[in-house]
Amino acid sequence: MSLLIASHLTVSHGIAPLVHDAGFSVGENDRIGLVGANGSGKSTLLAALAGRMEIDAGDLALRRGLTMGFSEQEVPDQLLGMTLRDALMDALPEAMRDSDAWKVDVALSSLGFPYEFHERLVSKLSGGWQRLVLIARAHLPEPDLLLLDEPTNHLDLAKILHLERWLEDEVRGPLIMVSHDREVLDRCTTRTMFLRDAVLHDFPGNYTRARQLLVERDLSAAKAREAEESEIKRLARSAKRLALWGKVFDNEKFSKRARSMEMRIEKKKADVTYVAPEDRRKLALADGDSQANILLRCNNCEISAPNGDRLFGIERLALARGDRAVILGVNGSGKSTYLKRLMVEYENHGDRIAEKAEVYFNPQVLAGYFDQDLSRLPDDQPMFRFFATRFPVPDLRVRSELVHAGFPHTNQTRKIGTLSGGERARLLFLLLKFEQPNVLILDEPTNHLDVDGRERLEDAILTRELTCVMVSHDRRFVDGVANRFFIIERGRLIETDSADPFYDLLLED
Repeated sequence: MSLLIASHLTVSHGIAPLVHDAGFSVGENDRIGLVGANGSGKSTLLAALAGRMEIDAGDLALRRGLTMGFSEQEVPDQLLGMTLRDALMDALPEAMRDSDAWKVDVALSSLGFPYEFHERLVSKLSGGWQRLVLIARAHLPEPDLLLLDEPTNHLDLAKILHLERWLEDEVRGPLIMVSHDREVLDRCTTRTMFLRDAVLHDFPGNYTRARQLLVERDLSAAKAREAEESEIKRLARSAKRLALWGKVFDNEKFSKRARSMEMRIEKKKADVTYVAPEDRRKLALADGDSQANILLRCNNCEISAPNGDRLFGIERLALARGDRAVILGVNGSGKSTYLKRLMVEYENHGDRIAEKAEVYFNPQVLAGYFDQDLSRLPDDQPMFRFFATRFPVPDLRVRSELVHAGFPHTNQTRKIGTLSGGERARLLFLLLKFEQPNVLILDEPTNHLDVDGRERLEDAILTRELTCVMVSHDRRFVDGVANRFFIIERGRLIETDSADPFYDLLLED
């Protein structure tokens, strides 16, 4: 039985529709992943289904008495002054708060909230814990349909793994989830809807299976379109020839056939198979040349927090050309601190001797740094001026590269600080392309990227066989790119054969 049925649904934000003429239904057993590029309208559609936004056209029929739980991306202001426990109690119907208070305790436990957090103000929790508060609130009333908008945003890997297990074990009913995390989508959904160019494409299966079906359909559509356009050209040549004969021989029969054929051509043009336009945004990286084999060494290196507390030690690490090393560790173990230390050593100690230095970069190394805070980009500078004044390249190339990164000419005077997180991430990757490093130091590079962006980044790294040291909570990215794995464990950095032991360790905690 269907919980909701959408017919010819159109939802806009501003002038242009984000969802146009969509038709779909949600059944009692559906677990749906909603996937699309940043800004494509996924969150808008989810809010419209939840009744938070008006529908511009079409119908949305809900089953009588249907209840929905909606986990938005931002914490409402009224929750910030509440304690964690009170914020969850507030999600229960007032008449049931006494009898169902135990459900709050179960939710707190199953989502991994430490006991000492229960009386802490929501405003004092980290972004990751706040996200789990919103998810718990949406699920507590046991709605008929759960709507989750980017549930893994701001979560570290441990929280993502626990949330994934919670979604599999605790959330038995139907759900619709907007997410860029391919691993979570594959494990927690059985149907996928792609929102692309305001058109909704619906496929059975989890993300990986549905993506394959989408690609196959795109290829089939492109082949059909090519055949249709070839036929239209053939008919156009015939119509032109008949029209010429009718004029030369003053033969109305030829002219009439030509007009009839032109009408057929117009009808065929109107009925050609739709082919999705190519996403012209590029995420390209350029690598500088290096003939050296070993590019980075760490010997008896101590990594400390800003306050001086020891985090972990590295007895020996050697990064060779083509190595793609991932640093794994629990939240707060010092992963990002280590990457920052590498950059400090690279910038300040280029003349160190390999045998004596804790951190040594080969003189041939050109390091490129992607920081998760995107702080390498100045907020107060227009994007075109930033690149044009930083690199000795023609203005035309700067403008062309910005266009390929997804920034049309009309937007290139915008200040960097006004861009979204996804736009700034693309800009930082463009900066790396201009810098042409031969060693990439990547701190959570997928945080602000949509699914397509993550797959383009993986392809760029693997195709060019780039050398990297990276930190990431995106398991699909790590498993697809890394060929060396290091775990911060008991105050030491230890190399292992894969990331699986670390994932297992997080789930045991």
